[in-house]
Amino acid sequence: MGGNGFVVIAEQHIPSSIAAIIISTVPLWMIVIGWMMKIQTKPNKSTLIGTVLGFVGVAILMHPSHQENLHFDTGGLLFTLLAAILWSLGSIYSQKAILPSSTMLSTAMQMLTGGAVLVIVGTLTGEWYHLNPAAFSSRSLMALLYLIFVGSLLGFSAYVWLLKNVSPYLASTYAFVNPIVALFLGYFFADEVMSIKSLIATVLIISAVIMITLFKAKGRSKR
Repeated sequence: MGGNGFVVIAEQHIPSSIAAIIISTVPLWMIVIGWMMKIQTKPNKSTLIGTVLGFVGVAILMHPSHQENLHFDTGGLLFTLLAAILWSLGSIYSQKAILPSSTMLSTAMQMLTGGAVLVIVGTLTGEWYHLNPAAFSSRSLMALLYLIFVGSLLGFSAYVWLLKNVSPYLASTYAFVNPIVALFLGYFFADEVMSIKSLIATVLIISAVIMITLFKAKGRSKR
C-alpha cells in the first residue's frame, strides 16, 4: 500500500516526470536502509557511483522542458518520497522475513493484501463515487490489462524473485530501467521524439546498471 498507493495519490498533485525522478531514488534508499538495519554489507564505491550515475540519468531523462508549467505540491512530493522509502524498507525487510518458498505464492499474498487494504481505504475516502465506467476507452482498458499482466503478474513476480536471489541493490535498478523502457515504447508505439538529451540519459542509466551489476558481489546480503 505505502509504495504504489502513495504514488497514485501523489501523481494527482505533481507531474509524472517529477514523480519518476523521486521514485528513482529507491536504490539510494536501499543502500541507506540496508546498511542501517545491518541486513546489507557496506556498499562498495562502484555501487555508490553507479547508483548516483543512474539517478542523474533519470533526472536528465525526466527533466521537464517547460519549467513554467510545473506546479509543485508539497504534499505530493512528500507522498512520493515516502513511497520510495517505504518500498525500499519493505524490499529490504523481505530479505529476512519468513515468506513462502514459492515466488508466485509470495507475490500473490503481497498483492492481495495490499490490494485489499487499498480497496478499504478507497472506499472510506469516497473513491467509488469518481468511478465512471462509461468514460472507459478501449485504450485505457488495454493499458489496465497491460498493468495487470505485464506490470503486476510478470514484473512484480520477477522483482520478488530477484529479492530472493540477488542483492537488493541489483534488484532496485529497475527504478533506473523503467524510464528507458517508457522512452522506447513511446518512440516506437506513440510516435514520440527521441532527443539527444534522451540518448545521453540512456547511456548514463545503462552504464549505471552495468556498474552495479558487475560489482554486485560485495553488496550481497549477509546470509
